[in-house]
Amino acid sequence: MDSPPQIDELPSKPCFHALRHAESEYNIGNYDIFDAPLTDNGRIQASHLSGHFDIVLCSPLSRALETLQCSMITCDKFVLCNELREFKMAKADFFPFESVLKETFSELQERFDTFLIAVVQLLELGYSVLAIGHHQWFKRFSEGALVLKNAEMGVIEINTDDAYEPAVKLRKIGK
Repeated sequence: MDSPPQIDELPSKPCFHALRHAESEYNIGNYDIFDAPLTDNGRIQASHLSGHFDIVLCSPLSRALETLQCSMITCDKFVLCNELREFKMAKADFFPFESVLKETFSELQERFDTFLIAVVQLLELGYSVLAIGHHQWFKRFSEGALVLKNAEMGVIEINTDDAYEPAVKLRKIGK
């Protein structure tokens, strides 16, 4: 088993950390399930994650919430962040009470823009931020530059000098 990311591997300056949820039922082929929860293996993966952050922003989908709940990650403030929901394309990306209406790229881009404005504001205030989300969300947000495996963390540095055109730099940590 790969060793989990250690807190001393994280940069000391405030930045945006990205964590993909641990293994879910969808990831092992259970495609006909709403709001896919973690597998037993996913809960084990999550238990190896640790670190402290000022603010944790988390997708409201079960697999992201369970990843945090099963981890040793701590924070000063926790925020459910609908902008971090997975790109709504599969049944697993919807709650049972929602209509399964696929999201357009322009709708996803609106969520990215809203999220980026909020993260830039938090970074400008000096907070360390962890965003717990999903594969397609992080991949599309980073224009393909950040492809995280289950329970894998990366760092996204945003140049907050120009909030209108933030420069995004990416790197994976751990593994």
